[in-house]
Amino acid sequence: VSSKSKSGEGKSASFSLSVTDTNGVEEDNYDSNICSYFLMESDIRGKVYRPAYYFDKINTKRLEHLDNLLLTQGWRDFVWKSIPKTDEKNSYKIEKGITVSGRVKQLFADKPLVNNNLTLALMSKKNHGIFNTVTDSIGRFKFENLEFSGKAKMYLNTRDEKGKFRGEMLLDSIECSPMDISLKKEPIFLSEPSNALSENVLKKFSAFEVKPENVLKEVTVTNTIKKKYDIVANHGNYGLADITFEADENTHMFSTIFELLEQKFPSFFRGPDPLYIIDGYVVPEDQKFMVEAVLPMDVVKIDAVGKVQATLFFGGDDKTPGKAHGRNGIIAIYTKPNKGNRIKEVVQSVKKELEGYYNARVFYSPNPENPNPDLDKKVGVRNTIYWNPYIHPDKSGSATVDFYNSKVETKIKLALEGITASGIPVVKTSFYSVKK
Repeated sequence: VSSKSKSGEGKSASFSLSVTDTNGVEEDNYDSNICSYFLMESDIRGKVYRPAYYFDKINTKRLEHLDNLLLTQGWRDFVWKSIPKTDEKNSYKIEKGITVSGRVKQLFADKPLVNNNLTLALMSKKNHGIFNTVTDSIGRFKFENLEFSGKAKMYLNTRDEKGKFRGEMLLDSIECSPMDISLKKEPIFLSEPSNALSENVLKKFSAFEVKPENVLKEVTVTNTIKKKYDIVANHGNYGLADITFEADENTHMFSTIFELLEQKFPSFFRGPDPLYIIDGYVVPEDQKFMVEAVLPMDVVKIDAVGKVQATLFFGGDDKTPGKAHGRNGIIAIYTKPNKGNRIKEVVQSVKKELEGYYNARVFYSPNPENPNPDLDKKVGVRNTIYWNPYIHPDKSGSATVDFYNSKVETKIKLALEGITASGIPVVKTSFYSVKK
C-alpha cells in the first residue's frame, strides 16, 4: 500500500482494507464511502442514490452530473469570518484516562467529611490495582488517569481517620452521556441472489468436502434462560474464591449456619474468625449475631476467600487501625431474595462493574502454515477473505499486508478507504482473480 503525494513524498495516513469474494456477481458498487460522505452527502439535503457514482474517476460525466445534483439538492458553503469564543465552563478537558470521583458526606446530613480515606480496587481477568486517596476540604475525592481494558470490577470504600467505616459516599457519573443524534429509519431493499452466487458458494462447500446433502437450511433455535437467583456466578465480590459451596437438597438439614460453615469450610475456622459478608453487607466484628440469624435453608451460595485475596481489598496488618478486617479471610454468604436476610445497603462502599478501553478484536484469517482444523473449516467458506482497519504507512508512505486467498476459483475485490494526515479522504478499489 503506497501513500504518496504527486511529487513522490510519503504521506502519513490511516487506511482500512477489506478483501472480499465477489461470488461471481459483477456489479458497480456505488454505495456511500468516505469520499462521498465527507465531500458531498454530509452537506446536502435528502438521501443520494448511489453517491459514490459522482466520485468514480472512470465516470467521465461525474463532474457534470455532480453539478446537476448540487443544483437540485442544494448545497451550503461555510465562510468562517471569526472563530467563536468558547465558554471555559462548558469546554471538555483533555482525557488521559478514566476518572472515578465523588464526595463523602455525613450520613443523614449534607456536611462533608474531610480527610476520609478512600481505597479503590480494580480487578479484571488479567490484572488488578489498588489506589488510595483522601477527601479534600469539601469532602470531594478523585481517582484520575485510570487505564484498563475490557470489563473490571470496582470496589470502593471509605473510612475515617480512625479506620472505621463512616459517612455516605456519593459517586459522580463515570460514563459521559453520548452526543444526541437523530437517525432516520430508512427501508433497505436487498436484491435477489443470482445463480452465480449460489454456484460459487456451492464450490466453497465442495472445496472443504461438505457434501450437498449435508448443507442444512437455516434453522432458528429459541429457548428461555431460567435464572435461579441474581448472584455472582463464578467470582465473589471480593476476588476469586478459594472454595465455593452452592446450596443443594441437603442444605436445610443443618441446624445453624455455623454448623454448615464449619463442615464445608473447616480450614477457615482453625484460628480467629474470618470477615463475614452477607449479600454485600460487611458484618462488623462485634455484630456476629447477624450471621447467626441466617438460616441454612435460605442460603444460595457461599464463597470462601483466602487471606491473600481478602487482604487485597480490606487490608490485613495489625499496625494500621481498622486494617485487620480481612487478615483471616472472607466468608461471603448469598441468600435467597425476600427471605429477610438482606441487610440494608452499605453506603460506605460501592461495588460496580466498569467498562474500560475497548479490546479491539483481530479478524481471523486461516494460515495454511499454522492450521487450526476446527476453526479453519468454519471460516473456510467465508466471503470476507481479509480485513484490516489499522493500516498506517511508514515515513516513506509504504505499508505491507499479507493474507491467504480462498481455495476456490473466484474474483476478489480489494477496497481501501481512509484519510491522510492533512484531511484528504481516499478511496481505492481493485480486483484480481484466483485460479488453479
